[in-house]
Amino acid sequence: MIEPHLQPFCPFGISKGGGPIYKQLATFLEGLIHSSILHPGERLPSERELAILLGLSRTTVSAAYGEVIALGLAVTHVGKGTFVEFAEYEVASVVPPPPPWAQPSLVLLDHVLATSTPPLHDEQRLISFAAGIPAPEAFPVDMDEIVRHIMATHPAAAFGSTPAAGLPELRDQLALWTMPYSIIRAETREEVVVTTGAQQALDLVTRFFLHPGDTVLVERPTALGALQLFKAYGAHVLDCDLTEPVLPSRQQKPRFFYVMPTWQNPSGRCLSHAERLALLHFSADYELPIIEDDPYGPIWFDAPPPPSLWELASSVPGAIVISLGTVSKILATGLRIGWLRSPQPYAAAFAQLKQTADLHTNTLAQWIVLEYLTTPRLDQHLARIRPLYRERRQTMLKAIERFLPELSCHAPGGGFYLWCTLKGIKSLDLYAAAQQHGVTFLPGPSCYIDDEENEWLRLSFAAHDLEDTDEGMRRLARAAADLQTEKTRKRA
Repeated sequence: MIEPHLQPFCPFGISKGGGPIYKQLATFLEGLIHSSILHPGERLPSERELAILLGLSRTTVSAAYGEVIALGLAVTHVGKGTFVEFAEYEVASVVPPPPPWAQPSLVLLDHVLATSTPPLHDEQRLISFAAGIPAPEAFPVDMDEIVRHIMATHPAAAFGSTPAAGLPELRDQLALWTMPYSIIRAETREEVVVTTGAQQALDLVTRFFLHPGDTVLVERPTALGALQLFKAYGAHVLDCDLTEPVLPSRQQKPRFFYVMPTWQNPSGRCLSHAERLALLHFSADYELPIIEDDPYGPIWFDAPPPPSLWELASSVPGAIVISLGTVSKILATGLRIGWLRSPQPYAAAFAQLKQTADLHTNTLAQWIVLEYLTTPRLDQHLARIRPLYRERRQTMLKAIERFLPELSCHAPGGGFYLWCTLKGIKSLDLYAAAQQHGVTFLPGPSCYIDDEENEWLRLSFAAHDLEDTDEGMRRLARAAADLQTEKTRKRA
C-alpha cells in the first residue's frame, strides 16, 4: 500500500510491513533492471534527484543504491554517476533457458490451435475438441456496420498510432465497464493497459516478476498456455489445490500465484464467493500477488458468477490482485484485444515494459472494441451467445450419454470446456487412438506441471454444431472401444 502523502510521486509501493524503505526501493530498482526496463549502461538519477522526486531522504536513496551496487547490478563512476551494469552476473544467469518448443512438452499450444476444425463438413477431416475457440455463429453480426461507421467518422485516427498503454478512450471504458458480470472495474484509465490479447498481458506480468529459477504457484490443473509461458522464462512451477492453497515454506515463496477462478481452463469450475475471499486472505497472509486470468467470465449459462477477485480485493486488506481480460472469447479471437488491470505502481511499469514488445496494439481493433463498450452492442451480443454456448454444452453432454456413457464429465455453469475422465483408460493412450479415428482433444497431463499420466481429458464444446459433436463423439467412442479390445487381448 502506497503511503497517501507519497502516492502522487512514488513509483513503487511502500508497505508498512515490507521492511526498511531503502530495501523496498532497492528491490523495486532490481525488478526494473531484471525486467529490462532499465538497461545496462543506463544512468540512474542522482541521489539528490531521486530523493526529491520520491519525497525521501538522500540517505535512504544512497542506501538503496548501495544495495543495488552490492548485487552487482550497478556501478558508480566518480564524477559521472551511477550506471546499470551486470558487473558480477554471468550471461547464463540472466538469460532464460531454451523455451519449451526447443525442448518440446507433451502437447504444444500451437498444435492444439492448428488442429481446430475447418468450417466445411468432410468425412476425412479431423474433428478437434482441443481448441478453446469461439463458435463461428457467435461472431458479432454487426462488425461490418461498426467498421463502416468508424471509417466514416474518424478514419485517420483508426489507422494512426496510439500510446503503448492503449487508446485512452478505450482505457476509460474498460475502467468503467460494469454489467451483470463485471470483468474489470477501475478508478482511472491509469490502472488499465491494453494488450495484444490476454497472452501478452500474462507475458508482461511474467517478464516483470520473474527471474530465471524463480518460483510460480499455479492451481492444479492449470492452463496449458500459462504453463508453457512460465517454463519458457525459466520458472520453477509449483501447483496446489485452489480451494486449499499452501506454500511449501516461506523461504520458497513464489513470485506470484496464477489462477483462473471463473469457468477455469481446463476444469470449468467456478470458485464460490467464500472460496474467493479465502484466496484473497491467502494472498494477504503471504504478501503474494494473485494474477487473475478471466477470459470466460461473461459466458455464464444460468446465473452470473460471484464477483471477481479484483472486485473483492478491496475488502481484504493486504490482498494483491492483478487482473487479465480479453475479448477473444466473447467477440472474436482475431481482434487480439486484451487488457491488464493492476494497481499502481505495477500498471505504469507494465505500460513501460510493453514498449519493448510492441509500440502499440492494433488501432482499428481498439476502435472496434470501443464501439461495443460505448453502445448497447456488447450486452446485446452477450445475450445472444450465452444461450448458444449453453445449448452446445447440452449437445455435447447428450452426445456423451448416447455414444460414450462411461465418460464421466462435470457440467460447468459457463465457459467452453468439459473436464472428463474415462476410468481405466489413460488419456494419452486415448489421445493417440482418437487421432487414428479423426478426432482429438486436450489430454489431461498437458495441464499438470509434471505431465503425469492420468485419465483426465478436456473437451471444448464451443465451436461445434450438433452434427460435428455427434460425429466427433462417435469417433471417440470407437477409439475407446479399440483400446478396451486391445487391453482384453493382452490379458488373454
